Amino acid sequence: MVGDTLTVTLKVNTGGAPINAAEGTITFPADVLQVKSVSQNGSIFTLWPSEPSSSNKHGTVSFSGGKPTPGYTGTSGTLFSVAFTAKGEGTAHLAITGAQVLANDGQGTNVVGTVGSTNITVAAADSAPTASPSSAPQPAITSATNPNQDTWYATADVSASWTGGSGVLGYSAVFDHTAATDAPQVDEGTTSAFSRSNLADGVWYLHVRAHYAAGWSATQHYRFQIDHTVPAAFPVVVTHDPVKDGTVTLAFTATDATSGVDHYKMKIDGGPYAAVTSPKILENVLPGSHRVVVLAVDRANNITEASSTFEVGGPVALAVTFDHTRVPFDRSGMATVVVGQTLRLRGYARATDIIHVVVHSTESVFDFPVAENIDPAPIEQVPVGMTAWKIDFAPTLTPGDHEMNVSVKTADGQTISEAPVIRFHVVSGAVRVGQYVIPFSLIVRAETVALVVLFAILLVFIGWIWRERRVVSRLRKSAGSRK
Repeated sequence: MVGDTLTVTLKVNTGGAPINAAEGTITFPADVLQVKSVSQNGSIFTLWPSEPSSSNKHGTVSFSGGKPTPGYTGTSGTLFSVAFTAKGEGTAHLAITGAQVLANDGQGTNVVGTVGSTNITVAAADSAPTASPSSAPQPAITSATNPNQDTWYATADVSASWTGGSGVLGYSAVFDHTAATDAPQVDEGTTSAFSRSNLADGVWYLHVRAHYAAGWSATQHYRFQIDHTVPAAFPVVVTHDPVKDGTVTLAFTATDATSGVDHYKMKIDGGPYAAVTSPKILENVLPGSHRVVVLAVDRANNITEASSTFEVGGPVALAVTFDHTRVPFDRSGMATVVVGQTLRLRGYARATDIIHVVVHSTESVFDFPVAENIDPAPIEQVPVGMTAWKIDFAPTLTPGDHEMNVSVKTADGQTISEAPVIRFHVVSGAVRVGQYVIPFSLIVRAETVALVVLFAILLVFIGWIWRERRVVSRLRKSAGSRK
């Protein structure tokens, strides 16, 4: 009866599979019931990104809770309880919209199945028994703007139409925030269309009853769920684990006063958006500056964007390219340079870092700030947050074998990455032919080989002539003896 208090408990049946989160919005007619209190006592959830909050103006109770791994498995897990006060007489239809139940599978799979609802009848304290409803056909209501009564829409303008049974004389229609309003038995004519503009957010109801010669039909109700307001602004909290290089945790929680937040999307460094839940752990993030963007999407598809920029330190594998020349027929695999030749190194690091080069044979040490040696045309793809660099320098080198170390240091001198040792050979006199360097010594050796070959050919030619002359001499003697 009006004035009484009744408690409704929301429970979940996991169907034998573990879950770790659930959210949704309970809707109720605000003119029949009002929330007195909400209790989480006995709840299976221990985490509440969005604790149950009620609005007696809009007739909603929104919630978002969870339980860490291993989650919850059971057939009757209590989420929370709502104590209602019966405010006015009528039938209160309680339903859940935007329900999500997430599996404890590491993917946040929505496994929601059947979503229950209930009706509560509130009578006046001294009310007489309710008469049986009329058997006349109720109107059938449809809406082009809000075709699904369980879906939230971001439009402030709505329309609907209805049809009655055979022999209908007229209709009576009412539009309000109450779920179970009975349209008055006042014939308003045969108009069967309805529209409203600039409606406020919330749950609205259209109530229509048909007038026949035999009397009035029962009232048909149609629900409009309207939310054209974006979720509230929210921060993205970034935590970098200094123990695990490249591991970043992102935490975010948005709220939406009307329909509730449905899901989140995220992208990092200009990549594509992907569905995400909070907290989100990013692993193997390269050192450097990064920007993450999170979208909070409510059940009416309104979107609020939040972003955060963070810096990841720590080492990164140093890739160095050493521009050098080659020696024909050389199988040593070592790079070759000429005395006095300018050496060129390429790679990538953070813009604030310093490239440290040591040539061991001469004990030469060089420090090159990345910001002063930026490569305008990198020959390799540069990771996000890194800067390509190119260094040209000419250390004093003598002919022979040399070793060179290249490392990356921070501005305060801390070494964060080293490249493999670069080994190369220096020659004094050489001729450059394209990408090859031909030492003079190799040219001299080539000339000697050529002379030997020519001398051998000459000996073969002289031998051939000597043999031919002997053959000719024998033929002449043979011819003279026959005469």
